Amino acid sequence: MASLESRGLVRRAPRRPGHYAAADPEIGLELLLLQREEGLKKARLATSHLTERFHQARAGRDPTELIEVITGARLVSQRLNQLERGAREQMRMMARPAHTPQRPTAQSNEDNRAITAELHARRVHVRNLIDRQAFDYLQWFSTPETMSSPANRSAS
Repeated sequence: MASLESRGLVRRAPRRPGHYAAADPEIGLELLLLQREEGLKKARLATSHLTERFHQARAGRDPTELIEVITGARLVSQRLNQLERGAREQMRMMARPAHTPQRPTAQSNEDNRAITAELHARRVHVRNLIDRQAFDYLQWFSTPETMSSPANRSAS
């Protein structure tokens, strides 16, 4: 109760010692929301300062040092997921056969459709540049016969 009282969500009942009364939610919750908003403003300001420092540290460096190379299917998938979740306006990707994901399964296709729908709902423009070999590789897996094959069903 002391915690709720310190947050302005309850108050002591003046005529009943040891009893509490709920505060008007509009007042109590508004105060909490304002505190959270202030915390978010500070976090965004700190992020802005860190981003500026990051770009200053990278200024004048060899452009090849600015590329992040990620290896391993799990790490590539994790980074792609982070990028998709954090994209605000646009997302551009390039794929080559050596870097395409493992054979899609019905589940991974369903996940991809959900992520694509989420990006579309947030109005994030997505553009993929795919090497011709990668396109042929990925297109093979999108055929109905391939997705319904026993090998792909057992993989999901």
